[in-house]
Amino acid sequence: MGEADVAGAGVAVREFVPVVALATGEAAERVLAVVTHAGAHQVVRHGPSTYRLTRRYRPMWPLPSRTETCDVSIGVDQATGHTVVYLEGRLPAGTLHAVRLALGGTVPTVTAAPPAYTGPPMPAMSMPPPPPTSPPAGQPQAGQLPAAGPGGWGAAVTAPPTTPMAAGPRPQSIAVEFDDGRRASLGLLILVGRNPAASPDEFAAQLVAVDDDSRSVSKTHLALGCDERGAWVVDRHSTNGTAVLEAAGRMRCPPGERVYLRLPATVRFGDRTLRVVTD
Repeated sequence: MGEADVAGAGVAVREFVPVVALATGEAAERVLAVVTHAGAHQVVRHGPSTYRLTRRYRPMWPLPSRTETCDVSIGVDQATGHTVVYLEGRLPAGTLHAVRLALGGTVPTVTAAPPAYTGPPMPAMSMPPPPPTSPPAGQPQAGQLPAAGPGGWGAAVTAPPTTPMAAGPRPQSIAVEFDDGRRASLGLLILVGRNPAASPDEFAAQLVAVDDDSRSVSKTHLALGCDERGAWVVDRHSTNGTAVLEAAGRMRCPPGERVYLRLPATVRFGDRTLRVVTD
């Protein structure tokens, strides 16, 4: 990154932004287009749908530069089938507002106040009154009702024709069934292990701890998630590995790589198993 510009600190953000009309890839493109437009952020991709945004700024020239980051995770909410963007960190208020607008999500009120103006007083400005205008011939004057009759206030108003929208197919929801009887909906991310924990550059929607007296299961053994291609599993460099059990045999999952599942699918991790199924 180049020399830090003089700028203020960003606002703290930790929120989900629902994205109704965009796939995960389109949502990622819009977020990256907004944050790189002014060249203020450096973007580092940490995974297929996880990014870290880094910005250097200098509050004022005598002070040293500072660095702030914001992590972005993009996935699919299985309850609705819609894309969800999760933001956590700090972003300039204007950039955050632009990201929300680009994604078409709800725009909450930004609580950070703009810096106060400290320059010389601004001169008073006076604007001349607008010239009087007259309505076109046949139109009522201000404060008058339109004439009754054809085209007036008594005329019938015909609404433009509308075409009903066909309902699309209801997206399938995906669930994870554990061998101890527990069941969880597969959303953005599930981490499974003896005592699972998320790494700093990712957001774990759910942490599922499993009992394992034989210690065949690692602390954070595997990750489960879902994107536009379907459900997947990633072995998190566990000691005893992760495998997908299929009719043709057992397929071992390479550590750190996504393996997409053909549902229903059975996954073995250590001495434990789980099933990924459609609801």
